[in-house]
Amino acid sequence: MPFCISYTLYRDFPRVDVFIEMENKSKDHRLRFGIVEHPTKLENNKDYVEENVSRYAMESFVSLIDRKSKIMIVTIGLHEYETEVREGKTSLKITLLIAGPYISIPEAQC
Repeated sequence: MPFCISYTLYRDFPRVDVFIEMENKSKDHRLRFGIVEHPTKLENNKDYVEENVSRYAMESFVSLIDRKSKIMIVTIGLHEYETEVREGKTSLKITLLIAGPYISIPEAQC
C-alpha cells in the first residue's frame, strides 16, 4: 500500500505537523465520537486469559499529558492508538494499518 509522509516545522511555534496520506479501499466502517480518558498502563494478572493491553479507539485525536510535557496527535482516517510504559517513559503508538485475522496476538505486531 503506497503512502506519503510529509512534515511541517515551525520556527516560532513549538509544533510539528506530520501528514500521512494513504488510500484505504475498505468499504465498511463505523465512526463514533467522544472524549474519553484512558490509563496509559494496565496491570496484568497470571489468571487473565489474554494480556491486558492499553490499546484504544480514537476518532481523530489523542493527547498524552503529564506534569512536564504534553503531546496531541490529530489524525484523519487513523482510529486506534496504544500506550506503553517502559523504564518510566511512556510511548504513544498510532496504528497505521490493521490487516489479517490474527491482529490481537503479539506475534502479529510489527
